[in-house]
Amino acid sequence: MRYLFFSIAPVIATTGALFISPAARGGDDSKDPSVSVAAKQVRKQGYPCGTGISADKDQRHPKLKGGWILKCDNAIYHVHLVPRRRAEVERVD
Repeated sequence: MRYLFFSIAPVIATTGALFISPAARGGDDSKDPSVSVAAKQVRKQGYPCGTGISADKDQRHPKLKGGWILKCDNAIYHVHLVPRRRAEVERVD
């Protein structure tokens, strides 16, 4: 029994470190859930977004549900989030 504990302990310690590490999360986004969700989706679709800074509702299209202006440390995106589908992402210059 003691042998089993010592063989599993390093695996448990390594797995816990991966979940806590900021590198494993893919960016140290704001604590705001809208920022982290939008930034995660943008990264998942291959757009560069180092750190999500803010996400504001799109005021130009108030009738469009799920429209956000995402500000990352290296770019600004217009993101339209649609449940269970790819987001529509457009880089704003």
